[in-house]
Amino acid sequence: MRRTWLVILFVALCAAAFGGSWVFIKSPYYSLYQIGKAVHDRNAGLFLAYVDVEKVIVSQENNLVDQFVPKGRLSDETKEAIGGLLTAFRAPIVDIAKDRIIRAVADPDRENIPSSWTILAAASVTMNGEVALVEMNDPNSPDRLRMGMRRHEQKGYWQVVEVSAEDIKKLLEKYLESKSS
Repeated sequence: MRRTWLVILFVALCAAAFGGSWVFIKSPYYSLYQIGKAVHDRNAGLFLAYVDVEKVIVSQENNLVDQFVPKGRLSDETKEAIGGLLTAFRAPIVDIAKDRIIRAVADPDRENIPSSWTILAAASVTMNGEVALVEMNDPNSPDRLRMGMRRHEQKGYWQVVEVSAEDIKKLLEKYLESKSS
């Protein structure tokens, strides 16, 4: 009888471990883990698999128009024309962005690279069906980075498809300020 209970307990633990692993692998947390692993291991291909650069750039187009043109100065038709221009140049912009990302991720001189688990610890994920909002906070500073993630339709894993323009702007300003000092 005792042996039967041990076997049942072992099977239950295996099922729980498998179920927990399955849930983790199908969650945005696993994608964040893979992004962190890609950065830590300098693997740009893995990084680009979990960050859809084209969708991130598309999500920034309206922000770019709003930043460079004062509000209320343009009619809707003019904004649409500018959007069409951005669309026409999207492919080269995406190629340039991917090239820069590949060089940045693969840079052997990078230091202070966080581990995948550090990235997971800094992330707060709010899911709503096939969409997730990720907020990454630095516990030592007020810096944050908000990202939108969506489940990839064919592959089933989550990808970053949107990044907060406001957060990127603040982080870049801080980075450029530290570089000039």
